[in-house]
Amino acid sequence: MTSVDEEFRNQVRRSPEAVALRDGNGRTLTYAELERAVSAQARLLADAGVVPGSAVLVGTGRSIAEVVAVLGVMWAGAAYAGIEPGIPEARLGQIISVLQPVAMIGAAAGSGGLPLVPSWPDLPRAELPALPPDPARTAYVAFTSGSTGIPKGVTVPHRGVLRLIAGISEYSPVGPGDRVLRFCSLSFDVSTFEIFAALLTGASLEIHPAGVPSAAQLGRFVRDAGVTMAWFTSGLFNVVAEFALGDLGGIRQLVVGGDVVSAEHVRRVLERHRGLAVINGYGPTENTTFTTFHRVEDAAQVEDPLPIGTPVANTQVYVLDALGRLVPPGAVGELYVGGDGVAAGYFGDTARTAGSFGNLSSYVQSRLYRTGDMVRLDGLGRLQFLGRRDDQVKIRGCRVELGELRTVLMAHPGVADAFVTVSGDGSAKELVAVCVPVDNGLAVPELVSFLAGRLPGFMVPALWAIVPEFPLTVSGKVDRDALIRSARPAAVYGAAR
Repeated sequence: MTSVDEEFRNQVRRSPEAVALRDGNGRTLTYAELERAVSAQARLLADAGVVPGSAVLVGTGRSIAEVVAVLGVMWAGAAYAGIEPGIPEARLGQIISVLQPVAMIGAAAGSGGLPLVPSWPDLPRAELPALPPDPARTAYVAFTSGSTGIPKGVTVPHRGVLRLIAGISEYSPVGPGDRVLRFCSLSFDVSTFEIFAALLTGASLEIHPAGVPSAAQLGRFVRDAGVTMAWFTSGLFNVVAEFALGDLGGIRQLVVGGDVVSAEHVRRVLERHRGLAVINGYGPTENTTFTTFHRVEDAAQVEDPLPIGTPVANTQVYVLDALGRLVPPGAVGELYVGGDGVAAGYFGDTARTAGSFGNLSSYVQSRLYRTGDMVRLDGLGRLQFLGRRDDQVKIRGCRVELGELRTVLMAHPGVADAFVTVSGDGSAKELVAVCVPVDNGLAVPELVSFLAGRLPGFMVPALWAIVPEFPLTVSGKVDRDALIRSARPAAVYGAAR
């Protein structure tokens, strides 16, 4: 096994004049042009003090410059961490404090005092020699919600990315002539799939312009750019299937995930577009994007609920009970995963790493990651997802630890107690926050502003209530349903999310 940057160079040698990148403004880079830009980016990083093993923040936003930056960081032997250009200063500070990056490419909401390295197209014509390949070198660090209020940095080695791409031929083969949509945030681990499914196989990456489009706008881009492969969160998939269904006709393979996938919408898409395959892709960030897949090509094959399927290449899955023993097919257990995709751990956090990674079962003699997902194997050997063992939820494909959200709320001086939950399901799932005030001066707009300055936008609840005390059920537990019924949209209180 090699490294991601070495495999990219191999692909350049195979198809130097093929189009590697195309953005919404019609600008393109061939594989050879991209390689030159990447090498120049790596030279600038080295000049700024980046050495093998360093970390670099990338906050350019979706663009050709972003892809050049990602590959440039890898070429320099460093690891990248993607951040949103509008990330709150407090959140950026938390990430910097955990990661200790050497530099940043692209200005987010301030640079946190880091050196800002120029990005494409303002790169000088300079080159940095390639490093020897090392599959154990860290490729990127993906930050996810953490129950303590501090984001967790998942450390993913090059071998994890290579294992992800090697497995594509099983569930979603792609290669020269294909056009892969580049859409999701670089801070979301599926960007790994989008970028490298194209650039390590000879396909072209079709980069959607920065910003949040409507379903109709996204559909038009997919149609006009000739996209043949795309990944959507389950919520976005539902909306596109309802409002831009006709624009999906050119897609051969549509990978959907991030939450429970709607069988009704899968059926609707397959009935409309013969020759299109929908792949239910499941997997935690800690196992390099995808762990299992379930491919459906015919509307008549759609099951409800959809299985999350069978493991991708070089991946092992185990369903274990509370004592770490394998459970028989049909029995419910927790999913543990092993193989080349398993992350090195949580960056700089040995305690958290030890709790989730390692030799966790005396019945399975290999290094595992404990997912926290409850599953069962059906009669066909496919995994069925049943829910979580903790309070982690997915909101529009992004992981949210309810405990982290409550911790941040409790840091507000006017909050005496807080309860956070979710209402609805699928694309209608929303975060609900209910607070008990210290006095009568607490207002929802103030709380929304407080969270927006500290957390990513997807973690700011849509529904709110302020109550004098939490109602209880007859068994003495907080009455979650009563609190959800009392909550109202933030806009009702005059708050803008």
